[in-house]
Amino acid sequence: TSAGLQIAIEADQHFSWLAGVEATISGDDLVGPLDSLTFGGLGGVRYSINEDVAFSFGLAGESRIADDAWVIPFFGMDWNLNEDTTFRIQGSELRLEQQLTQTLRANCGARYDVRQYLLNGSSPVPNGVFRDEEIRVSAGIDWLFDEDAVLGLEIGKVMWNEFTVLDQDG
Repeated sequence: TSAGLQIAIEADQHFSWLAGVEATISGDDLVGPLDSLTFGGLGGVRYSINEDVAFSFGLAGESRIADDAWVIPFFGMDWNLNEDTTFRIQGSELRLEQQLTQTLRANCGARYDVRQYLLNGSSPVPNGVFRDEEIRVSAGIDWLFDEDAVLGLEIGKVMWNEFTVLDQDG
């Protein structure tokens, strides 16, 4: 279970400040929610060259269970190819979006994800961590029922994944 908040504050017509935080609870049964709690965050800047092209740069970081936290630079890009088509790079995701009607948008893309789960004390690796990494391709449709609210349906296929089990010392 994850909850997060992202905000962009427009400084002028070209620059915006970006910030975000996320908290995730991911544990096996019998694991206390606070024992599997991890935090992440990002901070950066977005520069709009014009109304069709914008770039984002910054730093993102995340705590990890039974491992060192990581901090990495991030890059993003929004490119309006035409009035109805947008190509985006956002973190570990590539996405192409096509506006079909005023309230429907189709999309396709690829994404890298990593998830981690704290194992309980009676598992084969007591208090260890199960890590799941994957690259997924997907296609979907979004219903834009308000300026700031979207409901989407997506299908996809995992093209690559790797599972790692770490003991409690990493």
